[in-house]
Amino acid sequence: MNQLPAPDPSVAPDDFWDLVELGRRDRDRYRARLRELDGAALVRWYWTFDRLAGWLRDRPYTDHMDPELSGDGIDDVAQWVVAQGRDAYFDVIAHPERVPLEVTRRATTLGDITVEYRRRFGGPVPLDSESPR
Repeated sequence: MNQLPAPDPSVAPDDFWDLVELGRRDRDRYRARLRELDGAALVRWYWTFDRLAGWLRDRPYTDHMDPELSGDGIDDVAQWVVAQGRDAYFDVIAHPERVPLEVTRRATTLGDITVEYRRRFGGPVPLDSESPR
């Protein structure tokens, strides 16, 4: 099995992980913090989260997930792992066998970004190479 090299921890700066941790501890404060971010920061945050989750959407990580999971189910697991914070994320990256088989509760972290962006800018989060309105 070919394993991709682990993502560079610098892909996600400390303030990214601080915000993830806030989302784990206090969703209301997390949402309030999102309202303080400008459009460009929301876009960066969204795509950083998505890139980190992307590492978990392929082998060897999917080899340890329920084989009956749909693509959406795999996304749920990948996003859930990122939402658990830096230590949990890099532990799973280093030990693919620790990825959950499935998750019964979806992480709302990324969805909250989508909702906030749409509320303020009237559309979906753009590609990170695009400027928000």
